[in-house]
Amino acid sequence: MVVADGGVPDGAGGVGGRGRLWSLSVTVRRVDGRAILLLNGRLGHSTVPELESVARPLLSDGVLDLVLDLSCVDYLSSAALEALERLSRDLAGKGGRLTLRAPADPVRIALELAGGLLPCVEPPRE
Repeated sequence: MVVADGGVPDGAGGVGGRGRLWSLSVTVRRVDGRAILLLNGRLGHSTVPELESVARPLLSDGVLDLVLDLSCVDYLSSAALEALERLSRDLAGKGGRLTLRAPADPVRIALELAGGLLPCVEPPRE
C-alpha cells in the first residue's frame, strides 16, 4: 500500500483545525494479468505523483489491463484527469486498456464534465 499526504501537514491547523487534507492510499491487486488499484482518498495535484509511482512500474512490467477502483475517491482535480488521460493513452499505445471502476458521485460528475475519459468508465453493475 502507498499512502500520499499532500496539502496540509500533520499538526498544521488547516481548515477547521484538521491536518492531512489531501491523502490517497493505493492498494494493488494483480489478478490474471490485470492490475486492480483500489484508491482511497482524494486525487489531486499533490497526490497524483503517488498514483503514478504505483501505476507506471506496472505498465513497465507489461500490465496492459489496468483497473482503477474509484469507489472510495471523493475528489478528482484537473491534474488527476490529465494523469488518467496519460495513463489511458500510454496503455492504448501498447494495445492495453484503462478501466475506471465504480466512480463515486463527485468523481463521476468530474469525469462527465471532462468527457474525454468516459469510454474508460466501466458501466455500473446491477
